[in-house]
Amino acid sequence: MYLIIKEFGEWLKKNRNFSDSAIKCYTRSCMLLDNRMRAISFGSRGVDVPSDIELEDVEEFAENQRIKGKDVRTINNYLAWIRAFLKFCTHKWLDVMDYNRIIFAKEPEKHIQALPQDQMEKLLLFMRNDQTKNEITRMRDYAMWLVLQYCWLRVSELCNLKVSDIDESIQIMWKWQTNRLVYLHADYIKVIKLYLFLRRRLKIRSQYVFVSHANNYKWHPLTRASVEKIFADASKRAWVEKTRPHKIRHTCATTLLDRGGELIYISKLLWHKNITTTQTYLDISNNKIKQTQQLMPTI
Repeated sequence: MYLIIKEFGEWLKKNRNFSDSAIKCYTRSCMLLDNRMRAISFGSRGVDVPSDIELEDVEEFAENQRIKGKDVRTINNYLAWIRAFLKFCTHKWLDVMDYNRIIFAKEPEKHIQALPQDQMEKLLLFMRNDQTKNEITRMRDYAMWLVLQYCWLRVSELCNLKVSDIDESIQIMWKWQTNRLVYLHADYIKVIKLYLFLRRRLKIRSQYVFVSHANNYKWHPLTRASVEKIFADASKRAWVEKTRPHKIRHTCATTLLDRGGELIYISKLLWHKNITTTQTYLDISNNKIKQTQQLMPTI
């Protein structure tokens, strides 16, 4: 990695308190831009000399990503991360183009996908009774489902959950490195503790709650990709629509909204930084709209 990009990553960690995964996204976008600049200049220009970066390079890079099939939201993320890099260079008094000249494309309206309640219950039942897996793996997957369903964790939060966090509540680090306290139902804690008991019988020692049982990565913490695969495979074999862990978060928020939960409290449970993010759930909560309309007196 070029020194300037490495320094950018270190600056994000030290001054912005970004997580390692966030830093990886920011620096990767710089490397992608560098690769494209070198490809069209036959290796003569790149981001290791920030003054080489011109608006035309950034626009050409965005167009190239569109041709490769990237959606508008992904491309805008790339542009935002490149913009942050240029802002960092400006902060370091380097001669670079004005980052405010980068314009984002208009994104299509975001539609949140939720899983019907009957399919949620069907998938939960399947994961609890999946006889194709041994007892400890089945208990791990069932416990993961309960934590996702009740605590609405993001996948990264689930993977980083530690044994020391489990008590009558879950203490985790939010994505902006802020302490977050999530309460867990006592019955669900029993399921997690049963899984941890089964682990201790096999002399599994790991600070993380959810670990891999595969031989190649035995007792390593589960990765985002492995959690995604577990739920995709379970939904396929349970004959429900393809389910990603984040869809469970969407489904629970929508269900609570339909049952009369207030948006401001749902926003707190989701740990959204801005309540406008939570308002996107209003678009798919038609039952809530119908209930509100029925409050009007009839003639």
